[in-house]
Amino acid sequence: MATAPPGRRPGPLTAIESDAEGIGATVACDEALGGLVRTLAAAKPGGRALELGTGVGVGTAWLLAGLDPTACLDTLDDDTRRLDVARAHHGNDPRVTVYETDVGAWLEERVDGPGYDLVLANTRAGRFTHLDEALSLVERGGFYVVGDLACHPPGATLPEDHCLEAEALLSDLESRAGWEALPLLGWSRGVMVLVRRQ
Repeated sequence: MATAPPGRRPGPLTAIESDAEGIGATVACDEALGGLVRTLAAAKPGGRALELGTGVGVGTAWLLAGLDPTACLDTLDDDTRRLDVARAHHGNDPRVTVYETDVGAWLEERVDGPGYDLVLANTRAGRFTHLDEALSLVERGGFYVVGDLACHPPGATLPEDHCLEAEALLSDLESRAGWEALPLLGWSRGVMVLVRRQ
């Protein structure tokens, strides 16, 4: 797998990966996906981003690397040990707010407030469940990014029903009116990007 050239990796990434290894946590956002969301975040000056599934904060690092100083990021997870790593590395960045919460419940309860220019779905809620709720938060012209859609990505151990869920999600996303869908990208572990048109 290609790696980002020196200077392109977010500064805290190596330390985050080391801390993740220390607690036995896997990293969901690889450099291919990270580079993509960094670029999309940079396309939204002063924008608002939402990350569903903080994990240890690797995706968070890539998003923050793309967001400008006036942008903000809300990131959500319910795993305290992983969030402790993310907070240790991102807690002092005034652009980011970390929520320790059940992502599905948060999506169900959030009925008002400003939307987001970029939503990165890194967990089941917002991808395989609560999809309508997640998509409703994307502003017009905003991006919805979802990964882990390949049926048999190299080196990944996925549940037996993953392929069926991924295929159903792809079909759903491709058929939605009011969205421009970039077909499944065959790199990283299968990535899809949608842009809200209306």
